[in-house]
Amino acid sequence: MIIEIEHYKGDIRLCDAKYPRSELAAKFAGIKRIYDKTEDNFAELFCRMYGFEKLSENAANALPDYVYDRDTGKLCTPEY
Repeated sequence: MIIEIEHYKGDIRLCDAKYPRSELAAKFAGIKRIYDKTEDNFAELFCRMYGFEKLSENAANALPDYVYDRDTGKLCTPEY
């Protein structure tokens, strides 16, 4: 599974095993509550807590299964 986290500071793509949408949304909600806004460690904390890994530059063209918009807090499935 590939997820993309969109943020005005730059997008990041992560990968891990497949999760149901509801479980993934709960994971994002949990991180949103506890991350340090002054350090902006959202993606790093998400990776450490849930075992996701950042995609390498070579794999950055892979299409994400889900997109999480940090500005709106919404998780969506992109249409291709």
